[in-house]
Amino acid sequence: MDLRKFFQAIGSSYLIRKVAGSERLGGLRVTLYPRSDDKGTIEIQLTDWQTGELHTTPIPELADIASDAIRALADLHSFDLSRLDIKLDNFVFHDVDSDPRCYAQAARSAFRSALESLQTQDDPFSGRQG
Repeated sequence: MDLRKFFQAIGSSYLIRKVAGSERLGGLRVTLYPRSDDKGTIEIQLTDWQTGELHTTPIPELADIASDAIRALADLHSFDLSRLDIKLDNFVFHDVDSDPRCYAQAARSAFRSALESLQTQDDPFSGRQG
């Protein structure tokens, strides 16, 4: 039975920093699932946060920054990412205003939110209640 259909936790974060004369932004959604293999994965889908369509702009480097920020946060707190499959999607992007620091912060925030949701969620398969 594929638990991914029944058991997931979602966090999202979209940051806008107003700086004199400009804005800086970054954001994404993080979805956590029980791992489907022996080792958890981080899957990146470069979808747009408003339309859900694939981005036609070059944002893979910003997605890599986001996934690296999640790995670093997990390492800092000794959290074993191999317990989960993680999907990053619904990226906000602007040709001028997208800022790597905003993507890193948004990824950390969204991951924390999803983890909190996962830890308080009732587990229908073990009978555990959050």
